[in-house]
Amino acid sequence: MLSPRLPLAKQAWAELSLSTAAFLTAGFGLVIRPSAITAVLAAFMGTVWAALMLFFRDPERHPPSELGIFLAPADGR
Repeated sequence: MLSPRLPLAKQAWAELSLSTAAFLTAGFGLVIRPSAITAVLAAFMGTVWAALMLFFRDPERHPPSELGIFLAPADGR
């Protein structure tokens, strides 16, 4: 069953808040003063935001329960 929470690591919120603010500021700048520079800046910040969302994702995992299977500890637990 899918969990209702956003599947992000707890440590992500500071970086995502800052990148979201920068992305929204760049987008607002593009609306107020459209130019090639603001378009490139908004596209760059959107790419950074998307990369951070992918980097900090924390999907729910279901490890196999069969005997004799090796499992690499991806979370360090």
